[in-house]
Amino acid sequence: MTPLQYRALIRLQEARRRLLLHEASAREIGFDVGYDSQMQFTREYRKMFGRPPATDAAFLNGR
Repeated sequence: MTPLQYRALIRLQEARRRLLLHEASAREIGFDVGYDSQMQFTREYRKMFGRPPATDAAFLNGR
């Protein structure tokens, strides 16, 4: 794993944790964990977890 891949992994895991705890909206969390672009955050999140951030949070919370 390259340093950039590791950084993305850590950011996305933290974003998922925050989404599950309902700390903020997916947009706010993306910026909080270090993404400058909402589109880039959503694209990388979907690649890692298989769903866009808001959809994944709703699914995992049983909604």
